[in-house]
Amino acid sequence: MRRTVLGGLVLWSLWAAAAPVPAWGQPETSDAPGDPAVAAALEAARRHMEAGERLYGEGAFADAAQEFLLANQSRPSSAFIFNVGLCYLQAGDGPSAVRYLRRYVELEPNAPDRGAVEERVREIEAAMEAAPPPPEGAPTPTITITQETAEQTRRQFKSSVNVETEPAGARVFVEDRAGVVVAEGASPMSASVSEGEYVLRIEHADFATERRPIVVEPSVVYVYVFRLGQDEFYGMLRVIADVEGARIFVDVHEEGAAYQTPWQGPVPVGEHRVWVEREGYETAERTVTVETSRPAELRVELERVDWGELELLTNVDGATYEIDGHPAGTLGFGGWGDGIAGAFEVLPAGRHAVTVTAEGMKDYTETLEIGRGQRTKLLVRLNPEPSRVSAWVSFGVAAALFAAGGAFGGVALDLHNDVEDDLAAGRLDNNDPRLFDGLLWSIGADIAFVGGAVLAGLGLYYALRDPLPDSEGRREEPQDFAAIEGWAPSGLPPDEPAVEVSPTLGPTGFGLGLEVRF
Repeated sequence: MRRTVLGGLVLWSLWAAAAPVPAWGQPETSDAPGDPAVAAALEAARRHMEAGERLYGEGAFADAAQEFLLANQSRPSSAFIFNVGLCYLQAGDGPSAVRYLRRYVELEPNAPDRGAVEERVREIEAAMEAAPPPPEGAPTPTITITQETAEQTRRQFKSSVNVETEPAGARVFVEDRAGVVVAEGASPMSASVSEGEYVLRIEHADFATERRPIVVEPSVVYVYVFRLGQDEFYGMLRVIADVEGARIFVDVHEEGAAYQTPWQGPVPVGEHRVWVEREGYETAERTVTVETSRPAELRVELERVDWGELELLTNVDGATYEIDGHPAGTLGFGGWGDGIAGAFEVLPAGRHAVTVTAEGMKDYTETLEIGRGQRTKLLVRLNPEPSRVSAWVSFGVAAALFAAGGAFGGVALDLHNDVEDDLAAGRLDNNDPRLFDGLLWSIGADIAFVGGAVLAGLGLYYALRDPLPDSEGRREEPQDFAAIEGWAPSGLPPDEPAVEVSPTLGPTGFGLGLEVRF
């Protein structure tokens, strides 16, 4: 299995001076890497190099060559140019392979493998001459110009070894296992080196000679930093998190000491503590050992916290809310915008039933999902309950009519009994006025009872009738804590409200209400 460092770029964060990035084809520069523009160029080169490694492994050799060229545009290096030539070699594109291998020799006239590269160029040219010419107008055919496998060629990819010293100007020698110097120069120095084990020898007139072993793998950019005379050696550490923008702390867990992932930089050789954190995730703490011989890479997978936040907004100051049937708090004005009452609630991740109530308003209930490390905003507009005045008036008048009907019926009954008694005694006169009066009282009682029944039914209708809309709510898409500017646990209300409040005439016509527009 290939190690993840293959095709990677070790990026640094120290040193301040930097020269402009040269155009394609110029020799590698010795500019110091602390400048942000240089760091950005190196990171771009790393991305293109990794893309080239991936495409090469998939057999897309010409596409891989283009990625190496883009890496060279970001950070010119003869190592990239050499690797481009090898990509075209495997692609069967003889002219392009010759072009870039010759360019490598021009950039590295003193390279120890110059003779071997020139011999390979002659072999490619001979293979092209032996191939039959294509038909007129046909594209240049792909020809076999090497018997090497793709993996054999890939192992020949060169890496860029960069050495910085403090103070600068020390003589730097790269020696192979036999003690042969394969590259040398004054620090800061950069050299193209093939895969293998080497020793960096650092000489300075004012300091003792330093020797450090290193291991070089194909298609990597290495950076080594030495502080002479302090017995302090640096190796390269790269920290990658699966969450973009996570903060990285090395040895010092203080906010001002944070880097941002992906981060690469020189650190003293030895064991280091690394913290990686991001809003909405549990802080990860790791220990890593850094050596000068090879870069150390730490990959961290962050786990979301097991809780989230509810931001609850409504149009009624003093409204209360319940979570899962338990009283939770009161919504108040202040901080969310004019006419908007709100509150934050920290809840375990999962489903929760939220109920908002206020006197004279219809209740609102919604079940929502609280995501891990996320804030969910619920906007609730409470609408008034309908007036029951008409119902109570109707019931009151109906009661009065029932009472009047009973009284009228009682009078009619008394008259009826008196007339019956006189009729039985033979004293009843056909013109007795009680006969007509009793009829009138009976009719009055019937009318009162009918009117009372009608008004009672009308009162019941008014009591059950609800012409006003129900309270309503809208849930916004949850936001990761990391996406909320200035988020902190138990956060404050946002600077700008997400809802609009305006006065509106209530549906019943009585007074003014507040309308929350989503």
